[in-house]
Formats: sequence, structure tokens, C-alpha cells
Amino acid sequence: TLYAHHNRLSKLPESMAKMNKVNLLDLGFNWFTNFPSEVSALQNLKELDISSNNFPDFPVSLLSIKKLDKVYLQGNPFVGNDMDIKYEHQLSVLKEKKVEVFY
Repeated sequence: TLYAHHNRLSKLPESMAKMNKVNLLDLGFNWFTNFPSEVSALQNLKELDISSNNFPDFPVSLLSIKKLDKVYLQGNPFVGNDMDIKYEHQLSVLKEKKVEVFY
């Protein structure tokens, strides 16, 4: 488990991709505008909180996280009234994988 929320982070160190035992990662309330590729490399990640960052669009890389069970997206610029329509495909892929999505 790694809690790194409220730290004004906008990128992660490359070495984080090697943290294979991390299953819960909280990056909420930081300054990310681009989804960190290091997160996608976490093989055992089950729960991810990227809420209240500055992602302008749905981070498509989320779809490649194999063991993801829960993801928190609320508070990002891309989350809005039309999110269900605009990101219908991405949300349906997560739903098929039985990922709980909070927005």
C-alpha cells in the first residue's frame, strides 16, 4: 500500500514501476496532467485513486492494468455530466473487467 496523496506530484520516479507488490496506490489530490506510465507497470495493483488531479481526458492506460478492481476518478477536469456518453467505451471495458469506477 502506498499513500502519496496531497503531495503536489506531477510525475513519478521510473523506479516505481518495479514496485511489484503494491496493490493499493493513492495518488489523489496531486498535480498530474498525464497518466504516469509507472502505474501501468504495477503488476499487482488492485485499487487506484487518482481523484482530484488535472487529467484533461480519461486515462486510457487504466484499461491495461490487469488486476485493477477499483479506481477513483472524481475531481478531474474530464469528469462531468457527459462522462457516461463521452467515455462510454472506456467505462464499458472497465465494467467488463468488473472494475468498480467511482466518479
